[in-house]
Amino acid sequence: MGYRALLLFVIACFVFYTYRKVLQSRADVKRAEVEDELNKPETYQTWLETCATETVAQEADMAVREPEDYAKYVAERDAYFAEEQVRASMAAQAHAEPRRSAALTQDPKRMALQMAAAGDSKI
Repeated sequence: MGYRALLLFVIACFVFYTYRKVLQSRADVKRAEVEDELNKPETYQTWLETCATETVAQEADMAVREPEDYAKYVAERDAYFAEEQVRASMAAQAHAEPRRSAALTQDPKRMALQMAAAGDSKI
């Protein structure tokens, strides 16, 4: 009885894992098709438009149902966008400033010449 049960268990495990492997390989093909469809630029643009539409609808609903919360939301949203604009301008300004590259500053003679040309007195 013990050997029969063990043999039956081994056969059941073999069938289970084989069937699972077949289903997984079929799912990989379908998953790749869906991923290709979702990674198209048109799909992304449609998703952005849907999100914008839903956001506008939710904001309108909040303005009607909860005017105090909506006023707080608008204030926080505006403050967030103002912060983002400041961060973006600071990043653009930092990116536009010339920097000394690491390759140029590794050579001491070259660095001394650059500093002298820039007017630094720390030579």
